[in-house]
Amino acid sequence: MPIRLICRFRLSSISRTTWPRLKLLKRLNSSSQELEPGASSPREIRMNCWICGDSATTGEHKTKQTDLRSELGKPAPGSPLYYHDHKSKNRLVRSFKADFLKSPSLLCAACNNQRTQPHDYAWERLSKALRSRSPAIRPGGAVRVNRIFRSHTAAQMINVQLFFTKLSGCHFLEAGMQFDQAMFSRCILTQAINPFLYLKFGVNPRAVTGMSDVEAMIDKSTGQCACAIWLYSVGRLSVLITYAMPGATWAGMEKAWHPRFGTNRLSIVSLA
Repeated sequence: MPIRLICRFRLSSISRTTWPRLKLLKRLNSSSQELEPGASSPREIRMNCWICGDSATTGEHKTKQTDLRSELGKPAPGSPLYYHDHKSKNRLVRSFKADFLKSPSLLCAACNNQRTQPHDYAWERLSKALRSRSPAIRPGGAVRVNRIFRSHTAAQMINVQLFFTKLSGCHFLEAGMQFDQAMFSRCILTQAINPFLYLKFGVNPRAVTGMSDVEAMIDKSTGQCACAIWLYSVGRLSVLITYAMPGATWAGMEKAWHPRFGTNRLSIVSLA
């Protein structure tokens, strides 16, 4: 498969430190390029919900609000928060409801709230448990998720994967990438396992809250994404999300978790 490596958009993060003192995540690819000619810009994304097709009126947070609140606390005059991305630095965050904290890939209210609420709740629970674990998670260790989700463990972990399916779909559309959007939509609508999305859980020694670049391998003959990776971080907890079509492989898939593996054990790696 003829492929080319591209980068679609750059890291965004929220911190209590102004740029450039903020220590950011290491770039996944130091030779990343900007959005390529012909790709959709963030403001060109259609106004229909990409999951169900209904009229879209809401934006999904790039970093989940509960993660922002639990890791950073509420924005306050005496303890300001700043948002950073490739377009602007040190943008004051007055509220976690600010539009610039949300993806421009819009969703309808039903999909963003009722339909994907179980997915959000599952990730909220897992995120909190991994970040507050004692002893703390460390590279080379492992976590048994059946000790976090005491009942319906498999179903709850599918919900976690579907949470990242929703976020990945928003990020890929924002980037103008061609991917199997219909499959992403179908998985969310039918509560089905995403066959192409893998999650790797790890520790970043530099506490950062935000998301990394998306890097993708594109099939030149079709323009379709064959494989893509991006990083979601909340403090020192990071999740490396890998989208891989059949036959596509990436180093990010090593020690990754997928529902079809049938295991409750999450390997913890270093994601520095």
